[in-house]
Amino acid sequence: MPKIQWDPSFSVQVPEIDEQHKEWIAIINGLHDVLMNGVVSSETVHTQLTRMLEYVRYHFTFEEQYMQSIDYPLLEDHKEEHRAFLLELENVIDTERQGKIMLPSEVMQMLVHWLKNHILSADKKYMLPSD
Repeated sequence: MPKIQWDPSFSVQVPEIDEQHKEWIAIINGLHDVLMNGVVSSETVHTQLTRMLEYVRYHFTFEEQYMQSIDYPLLEDHKEEHRAFLLELENVIDTERQGKIMLPSEVMQMLVHWLKNHILSADKKYMLPSD
């Protein structure tokens, strides 16, 4: 599975959030490098997944505060998408902690697919109209 690359179509026209999405992509790509490297220690995988979870929580909090500041009408639906993803990511981390086999390609596919879909569908909805 190839790494995810930032694409201008991902922009939500909010510079801080675009930069956070770029950082999230960098974290996903770092995890890609670790998982696809072949022989990987569980400690390294755990460190990368925990780093991602911490960043995702930070990003979701920032994004939700931004949406609240613009009175975004679909905020609660958006928060629910965030909660569902956090649960999914926490489940991946729990599975890894228990020493169960995780297929790197499945983990990467889930992360890349969710982020791309979320930005291009849910996040694009809160974009302010251009003048």
